Amino acid sequence: MGSKKTSMNTYLPNNDQLHTNKVSCIYNTYMKPIRNLTPADVPLAISLILNYLSTIVFAISGTRLALAAGYSALAAVVSGVITANGGGTIRDIVMRKKLFWIEQPGFIIVSLLCAIAATFITYGSAPGSAMYGVYGYL
Repeated sequence: MGSKKTSMNTYLPNNDQLHTNKVSCIYNTYMKPIRNLTPADVPLAISLILNYLSTIVFAISGTRLALAAGYSALAAVVSGVITANGGGTIRDIVMRKKLFWIEQPGFIIVSLLCAIAATFITYGSAPGSAMYGVYGYL
């Protein structure tokens, strides 16, 4: 009785799928895990979404505060990333756990992109311009 071996990650496409239909392959790669959510997974998914939203908010606020204090653009971006991820880093150090942004680098990437975007929007927004009004609500 031969058993069929399965790969460790069944969600990743093989080479045949990549060359036959890329759109279908990309859809199956990223949407298959979402389609397989059970009701027990919903609280975890909501928690992850809220974690990313809070990371975005803290990255923008840290960057805005640093720019308002007169820091350079690079220092403001670093400040935004540290503000967004600093609390969780301290929590993990105190609890002697592996740092969350090492296990999930998406938090660093999201906070970096938001801090860079906040810096560009701040420098591109002068009082009276359209972006100044939009940025005032962020």
